[in-house]
Amino acid sequence: ALPICYWNFKQSLDDRVKVTLVYDNAGGPLNNHFIAAEKDFNIVEFTGGNDSKSLINLLNYVIKQDISDDDIVYFLEDDYVHRKDWLDIMLEGFEYTDADYVTLYDHKDKYFLRRYKSLESKIIITPSVHWRYTPSTTNTWATRFETLKKHFEIQLKFSPGRRGSARDNDKFLYLRKKRNSYLISPLPAYSTHALAEYLSPVIDWEKVING
Repeated sequence: ALPICYWNFKQSLDDRVKVTLVYDNAGGPLNNHFIAAEKDFNIVEFTGGNDSKSLINLLNYVIKQDISDDDIVYFLEDDYVHRKDWLDIMLEGFEYTDADYVTLYDHKDKYFLRRYKSLESKIIITPSVHWRYTPSTTNTWATRFETLKKHFEIQLKFSPGRRGSARDNDKFLYLRKKRNSYLISPLPAYSTHALAEYLSPVIDWEKVING
C-alpha cells in the first residue's frame, strides 16, 4: 500500500466501517511492510504474485465471510485517495439509485481517450451530488453482499487476464450488457487513483491529502 493513501483512508473512517487488510506476501514478508504495525484492523495474508491472482484470492476470501446480504462490501486497492465524507456519498448512491455497483472515482480517461469520444452517460441526482452512469472502473468498487454472491462466478471469470492483470473493463461491460447491472460514479469524484495523469478532475487532491 502507498503510505499516503493508507493514512488518508484510515483517517476518514468511522465506526460504520469494518476493515480487513489483505496482503499479498509474494512481494515479501508481511513483517517488512508498514501495515505489519497496524493494530486496529484484521490482516489476512495470501500468496498471489500479480493483480489477477491477488483478486481471485480476495474474492474467494470475502465470499466465505459472514456478511449480511444488505451490507456493502468495498473492494479498495492500495493506490486511492479519498475525500472527507466519501462514506456518506457511497451510501447515498446505494440508497437513492438503482445501481448495483458504485465507484467513487471519476475516471479522467473517460474525458480524453479516443474510444470514449462518443460516450454518452445518464446523469442523475441524489440529495448531495450528481451521479454518472459509467461503463467501467478499476477493481476498486462497492456492491451489496447479495449482489456479490449473485455475480460471483462472473467476478471470477473476468479475474484472469493478460500479463497478470484482471479484466476489470470487460467485466463491467459484461455486467451491464448481460445482467443489466449498472455502475455509477459521483460528479465530482470522492476518490481518485493516485496516478498523477489519471487524477479525478476538478478536485484539488493535494489539498485533500494535506488536510
